[in-house]
Amino acid sequence: MHLKPSRPPLHYGIFSQVFFIEGRIIRKFPEESTYPEDPTITVRNEKVAYRQIGNHARIAQWIPDDADEYIDLVFYPDGNMTDYLDRYKDEIPHHLVVRWGLQIIEAITVIHAREIIHSDLNLKQVCLTKILMPVFLISMRRLAWGSRRLGLKSQLISYRS
Repeated sequence: MHLKPSRPPLHYGIFSQVFFIEGRIIRKFPEESTYPEDPTITVRNEKVAYRQIGNHARIAQWIPDDADEYIDLVFYPDGNMTDYLDRYKDEIPHHLVVRWGLQIIEAITVIHAREIIHSDLNLKQVCLTKILMPVFLISMRRLAWGSRRLGLKSQLISYRS
């Protein structure tokens, strides 16, 4: 069992606590009160989703490991789309907003093509890279086995982390 860091989380969510590790990793631990009988189900389900998707330029990069207690993702230091738009909304050219919209649609298409549904679609889930390319975070709540194509079909979908 991996212990949570002793410092306070970077973010508390309904289903997770998020920690910043070694200046380059976002580590998400499940919020134990959400599923007291098996709090790690959210971590395992999220890892299944990332495994099904694989590496993709528009999807946040998962750092694979065997731990059920947490999930590690690459840290994107350039923030999220909501904060960026709030700060620079009057300075962003229209063509860039259109390009970002198309890139976000591409990310959602990649996710849905693997029969994974992300129900918490919001711009806080869209991280930015240095070249201002959106990278979408995946968050799964519960998965139901049984899809004929991929062995995976999502039910109760996502949560903010």
